[in-house]
Amino acid sequence: MIKQEPRKGERMKNFRTLALFIGIFAGAYCEASEYEELRYEDLVQQLSEKRDSPRKKSTSSEVMMHAGFGFVSSANQIRYPNEVRSRPLSGFQISTGVDLFSEQWMGEFLFRNFANHHSGTETRALRETDWRVVYRNPLSSKIESRLGAGFGSRTFNLSDAISGYSFSQSTTVGLISAGFETLMGRFASLGLEVGVRSALSVQTNDVNAIDLTMRVESKF
Repeated sequence: MIKQEPRKGERMKNFRTLALFIGIFAGAYCEASEYEELRYEDLVQQLSEKRDSPRKKSTSSEVMMHAGFGFVSSANQIRYPNEVRSRPLSGFQISTGVDLFSEQWMGEFLFRNFANHHSGTETRALRETDWRVVYRNPLSSKIESRLGAGFGSRTFNLSDAISGYSFSQSTTVGLISAGFETLMGRFASLGLEVGVRSALSVQTNDVNAIDLTMRVESKF
């Protein structure tokens, strides 16, 4: 009987030691499982963000083309032999452009045609090509302002049947423009614009011009 008691004590001690190891192992396993679960969730989130990021980039960097048509009324300062006179012209313009750095910046090419205009004994005609950079600033969800600057080439023809005075001259001009446009949906707008053109050379009869343009534009 005396020899059995140490065996029971030894068994109890071994049982406690085994229970302690099981408890430690179980706790370590739970912590490891929780850690692996958090890492898995983080991995899924990171993959989701990487998957969505190219979509956001493609949307913000979307390049749009522009095309427009407008009616132009222009007052032109013309140098005659003894004075400078203002002569009106009316015509149309066709424009095409493309976004440059963002949706707010655009490069634009303009072609303008002012057909023969008769006034008394005088006949006038003008053709013009322009290139400009335009900045558009949203003022509200439906209205944007436009500021532009660039260069152009104007070919002015004038003849007077009575005085015999005439010239046909090509002139390089600098131009600035400002206006507003009303958005009609996402891909169309209606706008009003004022432009000023000034000759870059003093040796020309086509001195400067100011014009008003009403235009419609679409983008695609």
